[in-house]
Amino acid sequence: MDLPDYTDWTWREIETYIEEQGYKDEADALTAHRNLFNMLPGDLICCTNNNHGLFGIGVVCSQRKYEGGIHDTESVDTKEFYDHYVDVAWLKNEYTKKEAIKNPQNETWWEPYGTLKEKSPIPYYILNIVFKIPAEIKTEQSKEKIMANLNTILYGPPGTGKTYNTISKAILIANPAFSLTDSDGKDIPRTGVKAEYERLVKVGSMHLQVSSKYKL
Repeated sequence: MDLPDYTDWTWREIETYIEEQGYKDEADALTAHRNLFNMLPGDLICCTNNNHGLFGIGVVCSQRKYEGGIHDTESVDTKEFYDHYVDVAWLKNEYTKKEAIKNPQNETWWEPYGTLKEKSPIPYYILNIVFKIPAEIKTEQSKEKIMANLNTILYGPPGTGKTYNTISKAILIANPAFSLTDSDGKDIPRTGVKAEYERLVKVGSMHLQVSSKYKL
């Protein structure tokens, strides 16, 4: 079941529309669409085959989008066609049976028949696939250190380009398709970089908060 194009709707508008339709599976619909609504560029997502295996792991790289019938389930019931989606940069796209996935901490697997389920923190067995974690790393503290290493700190005296480079790095995270160089490999004009940054801020893909206080 999908809805009309709601890419510009607030969550309250989406929620009200679903409630007005009188769907039999209203609670499931609200959960699925709320999770899609909450997806942001940079989120890690997993595509599963019920409770049998893992199709892929990827990183969200766009806000939600709409294209009628983009996901054709080959069902005769048009309610099983899905029109809303996000762009994903796949880190792993080979099918893996659940039995072949190492789960040394015996963590709970994904739910068998869920659509767009949310799970936090990310299970160790998923981190292990993505980041090739050494077998000796098993503690929760180690997992936190691994995730912390995904952050980047740019430091230096005033005027050394921290904000300049932060904007460039943020653009490449929110919009991996954007190129900071031209066809000759030269840096594009800074006005082009700033224009893309302002566009992403406007659509809600990023927010740059400058602070003079640091805690290490």
